[in-house]
Amino acid sequence: MPTSQSRDATTRVWLEGSILYVKFVGEFSIEGILDVERQCLEVIQRNGIKLIPFIVDVGDVDDGDMHLHITEIGKIFSSIDVVKHFSMVLLVGAKGNLRKIVSVVNSTFLGGRLQYAETVNEAQSIVRNSKDSPGSILEPAI
Repeated sequence: MPTSQSRDATTRVWLEGSILYVKFVGEFSIEGILDVERQCLEVIQRNGIKLIPFIVDVGDVDDGDMHLHITEIGKIFSSIDVVKHFSMVLLVGAKGNLRKIVSVVNSTFLGGRLQYAETVNEAQSIVRNSKDSPGSILEPAI
């Protein structure tokens, strides 16, 4: 339940071209993240996707919207059904405490493979200009 200081959570998951997008607005919590994982997996399975770049826009999430504790991070990775499909992950607009938590997740679980962008256009450019990833971001780098 949102507090008086937080905004109701809104997420949008969509496939555009060959990129999977998520837009978070308002409350950022473990429940919201797990719901997004479920929605992403549905899109991936429905479209028969093996690997896809993933752009996550959190530019509208403020510190007051953060309802995610570092101890809950393990829940995100309890099932890798979605993450194993990501050839790259770009986080757009991360700031404050969210960026700090994501930095810990990036270095601990993703081997520094998550990339940051200031805008969705910048993230799209990074995807377009990158070489095709040979595999999931969970696979060891060669």
